[in-house]
Amino acid sequence: MSVYTKESISDLLFEKVDSVIIVDAKKDTYHTIKKQGIFEKLVENDGTYKNLVEKLWFHFNGNPKKISDDYHVFIPMMSQFKGKYVDRINLNIDDKIHLVQISIYPIDETCTQYIFILDELDNSEYLREFLTDKKLDTMQNTFLFSMYVDLIKDISYSINVTEISNNPQNYDVKYSTWRQMIVNMIWPDDQKLFLERTDPEYLKKNLEPGRATSFDCQMKNLEGVYIWVKLIFSRACTTNEEDFRFVFMVQNIHENHLKLFDTLKRYEELASKDPLTDIFNHGDTQ
Repeated sequence: MSVYTKESISDLLFEKVDSVIIVDAKKDTYHTIKKQGIFEKLVENDGTYKNLVEKLWFHFNGNPKKISDDYHVFIPMMSQFKGKYVDRINLNIDDKIHLVQISIYPIDETCTQYIFILDELDNSEYLREFLTDKKLDTMQNTFLFSMYVDLIKDISYSINVTEISNNPQNYDVKYSTWRQMIVNMIWPDDQKLFLERTDPEYLKKNLEPGRATSFDCQMKNLEGVYIWVKLIFSRACTTNEEDFRFVFMVQNIHENHLKLFDTLKRYEELASKDPLTDIFNHGDTQ
């Protein structure tokens, strides 16, 4: 077996990886040390960290289409890494999907500077990932978003946006902050209900351990279009009465709602007309 030194291993790793990027989150900058293959097109030699985060995470999974600007308010949170982090994402470059592994290493005590190591995985790895994603899609394709909430600590964590990645995002946010940010994505007429039903005191008062509550409203999806969703809160089933941890999920029910409205409209028309003459009943007008 060959004898390797720290220097030779360092050189070997640098030779093998596809891209190495140094990030300074505080200054909102990045500098590319190495790039080859698809990363020649993906990253610049120098750029803003915000732009790098947008390229890597703020697009639909395996699709070049960008996520609505409304959701870019979460970029500052998603770009903070408290420790080592690994993710796999599907990037669409020149109409071809590439499976990319991202490894992130903080390089200072304040966790504002990072080393990003990017590697494109081979086709067999992509196929395995693709088949796994398809299995997940059959189970979770209606759930757009999920996260854990701890009301006592006022924190939301393990945030998973299905249309971006199947992996939870590596950031957390105060629950109180999240409510005020997400309310802008809710249909104006539904915002009052959203703030009422997601209020910490409401949830503490109305949900016993192991119980769930939900309500329907219209909310902007990642394309910036209002759709009907079901917002679900489920409280952790524990014997501790002071344990106020919850699972929160957003379910896409848009098509079902449209079908329901169409059915109701047809029943209204049937009820307002005489079944024999097809003339509106007394007091009904067109």
